[in-house]
Amino acid sequence: MKDEEKTDATASNKGSTLWKIVKRLFLFICILFGLFFAVAIPLTENRLGDDDTGIVSGLQNNEIAQYTNGETGYQIAILDNAELLSEAEEASLLQDMIPATAFCNAVFYSTTDAGGFNTTADLAYDAYKQTIGDNVNGTLFCVDMEHRVIYFNNGGKIKSIITPDKSDSITDNTFRFASNGEWYRCSSTAFAQAVQVLSGRLIPQPMKHISNFLFALTIAFFICYRFMAKSVLSPKKKSASAQSPAGTQIESIGDFQVILGKRTERRIEHSSSSSSSSGGGYRSSGGGGGGSGGGHRF
Repeated sequence: MKDEEKTDATASNKGSTLWKIVKRLFLFICILFGLFFAVAIPLTENRLGDDDTGIVSGLQNNEIAQYTNGETGYQIAILDNAELLSEAEEASLLQDMIPATAFCNAVFYSTTDAGGFNTTADLAYDAYKQTIGDNVNGTLFCVDMEHRVIYFNNGGKIKSIITPDKSDSITDNTFRFASNGEWYRCSSTAFAQAVQVLSGRLIPQPMKHISNFLFALTIAFFICYRFMAKSVLSPKKKSASAQSPAGTQIESIGDFQVILGKRTERRIEHSSSSSSSSGGGYRSSGGGGGGSGGGHRF
């Protein structure tokens, strides 16, 4: 009789433990998806507004303009110094860039010589100033063959819409075309996605979603671990604490004895001076001076 009662109690304990594990697993999944959707899916996209600041005018260097939007006055220039596009591709790209002039000036710029600039961000910003102008509304897509980087530089009110994060995403989506030498497809797709962003529409951001998912997974894991650890380590039996000579404390938890040491405080001293860097690896972000943008190696 006692054996049967013991067996029933054991089975009941196992069932209770299994149910607790299932509940915590469900909690873990809920937290995971909640965090993922919270950080991965924007509720709204930025749009151009009356409060945005920027100079509304055509290209600073009008001589290079190949198209002017009659309604907005914004212009297009294609400066293919690296000779990546054929004449037919250049004509097609010009047509593909026209929708951008509803919002700003648009420039395609390629070069095999970075002109002494150490980063594509600085090169693109310099090209932007010389073509579009400083603080003039515009976007410039740069193909830097010396550093093997494609890069978007944005100015005026456009840099608050096509942010460095958005520029990174666009170049994430198009760098494979550059790697394959498909320059027209790369540039056309890049400007098409830039227009999507300017129109307030979403663009594919797979790299951002992957990083957000991993971040959410990590946070959810630690939250779930904390709950489970708190439950598992809750003392079922507490006995009188015994002080050891070293000042430690012995606690009995179930059939185990845990030695609790004195709590010590640790600090990390930081230097008063700090430095920051952007980019690195396969990605180049930031910009020189007043430029704003992002890019990707190919």
